[in-house]
Amino acid sequence: MEKQKKRTFWRDTSLLRKYIVYARALMTKTALKEFGIPKFFHVLTVTTTPGHMKAIQEEAYRKNLSRRPLSAEPRQFIFGNFQTIAEHDNDIFNMPFEDGMGERFWL
Repeated sequence: MEKQKKRTFWRDTSLLRKYIVYARALMTKTALKEFGIPKFFHVLTVTTTPGHMKAIQEEAYRKNLSRRPLSAEPRQFIFGNFQTIAEHDNDIFNMPFEDGMGERFWL
């Protein structure tokens, strides 16, 4: 009988790998040097539900990106969800988003 590998956020999704590339680019100022993107740009992730958004915040930001060696700033990673967007009549400028630590803010 073949042993099943444990499912992990890192193994099962490319999202965390992308976040790590973004965080590393910010650390090394690659985005500024190569593309002229200012030091502090934001990575926006919009997912289906508030629960899914919270799970991504936990697995990606709190357990990985906020820790050394990356130590990314919470506001560099912004999270929203389609359910909240719909509740605000699709007006993203009049709805709350959350940063990597779950702090709410408006654009």
